[in-house]
Amino acid sequence: MIQLNWSIAKRIGFRAPIGSMVSLAFLSALILVGVSLASQDAFLRIFVVETAAGLQFAMGMATTRTARQTDKRAAAILPSHHLPMLLLLLTPIAIYAYEGPVDPTAYHESIHWLAVIFFAPLSIMIMATSTLLALSEDLTRRVKEAHQTDFLTGLPTRQAFEERVAELLAEADISNEPVTMVLADIDDFKRVNDELGHQAGDAVIAAFGALLRDHVEEPHLVGRVGGEEFCIVLRHADERAARLLALQLCAQFNSVSVKSCCPERRFSASFGVAKRRVQEPQASVYRRADMALYAAKSAGKNRVVVAGEKDRAPANAIASSAA
Repeated sequence: MIQLNWSIAKRIGFRAPIGSMVSLAFLSALILVGVSLASQDAFLRIFVVETAAGLQFAMGMATTRTARQTDKRAAAILPSHHLPMLLLLLTPIAIYAYEGPVDPTAYHESIHWLAVIFFAPLSIMIMATSTLLALSEDLTRRVKEAHQTDFLTGLPTRQAFEERVAELLAEADISNEPVTMVLADIDDFKRVNDELGHQAGDAVIAAFGALLRDHVEEPHLVGRVGGEEFCIVLRHADERAARLLALQLCAQFNSVSVKSCCPERRFSASFGVAKRRVQEPQASVYRRADMALYAAKSAGKNRVVVAGEKDRAPANAIASSAA
């Protein structure tokens, strides 16, 4: 029961009071020994054991009581696992009040024995069914998360990212908030693969993804949308804020050292920025940001270009002038 309560608490993110549960089990064992030495009444021994077990379930239920309000998975699994608590605590009291003391030799003819035969399989069946349903839901959720997460960078995949962007744009349409998109592409990535190998290329992608993940937090979005191409969507941000972020990322990536493959080599990336127009579709914003990214590549790479602007100086030159 301690293991069961611990497992349930861990699954829904709570910490089970293991120390208190172990202490209760030890105290119950001592009481059981004392009752066994003092009385031959089988029902008293059963009462001690079942009450201790019921209290263990009650302790687990108290630990996770708030989870039912915040976690649908917990709301489904907790009641079924704590049904035995009611049976263990109430059944012995009710039967003892009706039947009185039980002779150990006649226990198998008692009402309590009949109740055990009926309720024990029912409780086990309910607990097993809810556990299997919970395991199935957990497995489905993990598969879905794995499908939606890029294994190299830990960022959302293109499909998952675009779904989230669609939701963000729908909210922005209602609140009339500014949204700006930034496309980023690692420069000369084919050369990296050709000269250093695909494992090195993967390491560079992972390093760039980690940089983006560290600098782009909620409520903004970032995802890997292609081989070496990434997309950032900034809420409550105009071209200036997006450009400053892109400049920062561009400059910091120049100094990133990929120690797993090529610690001495330095890399660069180009960025295209486009502010979303009123009610502009996602594909249209992406297309304009992609055109700005292409302009950055054509102008010499390692720079930031804002859609509609003519300034295509390298990132370090723009940063120096801004300072």
